[in-house]
Amino acid sequence: MSLSLSLYIYTGASRENQQLTNLRFVSEPFRALASQGTDPNVGAACKTKVPYAGTAQFADITRLTMKQLTLISVAISTLLGHSVFAGPPDFKQVAPAPPPCDFGTGWYVALDGGANVYQDVNRTHERIFPNGDVVSLKSDSDVGGYGGIKIGYVFGKGTFRPTIEEDMFYNGVSTDFHLRLNGTEIARSSNLINSGAFMTNFIMRFAFGKFQPYAGAGVGAYYAAAAGSDITFVRSGRTFSTGGGADSGSFAWDVVAGADYYWSCKFSTFAEYHFLDYVALDVGNGHHQVGQLLVVAGVRFHF
Repeated sequence: MSLSLSLYIYTGASRENQQLTNLRFVSEPFRALASQGTDPNVGAACKTKVPYAGTAQFADITRLTMKQLTLISVAISTLLGHSVFAGPPDFKQVAPAPPPCDFGTGWYVALDGGANVYQDVNRTHERIFPNGDVVSLKSDSDVGGYGGIKIGYVFGKGTFRPTIEEDMFYNGVSTDFHLRLNGTEIARSSNLINSGAFMTNFIMRFAFGKFQPYAGAGVGAYYAAAAGSDITFVRSGRTFSTGGGADSGSFAWDVVAGADYYWSCKFSTFAEYHFLDYVALDVGNGHHQVGQLLVVAGVRFHF
């Protein structure tokens, strides 16, 4: 049962018309009974006057109202006490979001390896003798090995990132020679030229999140030395080897293109293509400009 507290003030001189001059609190049911003139202590409705201060009926009503006020005070105190002793509300701490990652910036070192899949050494030399015999010497390319290390720096954190790197690698130039007489092969040889290249590459990288393609070009120098040849005579099947020792060194240039995929902010795997040109390569058979196609793959670490 909801209770509302009402304040009544009675004034007057006569006992019948005297009205309460004190401040008192009366509950809502008794307020309704007082306004209707009904005595709550009588079983049937009857007309009665509003009780005034000093009467027994007024004292009964006052005691009942105070009991109700006491119960309300206890209930409010209980609720407030439970709230106070319950402690502060439990707010869960939410971890802040990590800062955005800039893939592939700053200094890096890379290791790569692959193959020299083509050398521009496909040449044929012929000589016709007075008796009509034709002797030809044909050279063609073979697959050589490749492996190296890079050290570089990526500038900026935008979409377009200029990069400079030092690219140092071993490059095996492998060739075959075929000697023919009147179109019939009479001898062949396998040749290996070991070389090292030292290139400075200027690269533009395109940062599209984890995927970063790039392209560039560079200049540098190389050193090459012949490792010797294995010569086989076709008719007899005999093979003998020649000693190496001839060496050469000169200017080199290259064109580079590739792409990285970053597995984390500072680690990627990449695939790369080089066109590499050795100028004036001479390992005992004259000066030759040798273009080569290199296909490599590697890993890159930023720090």
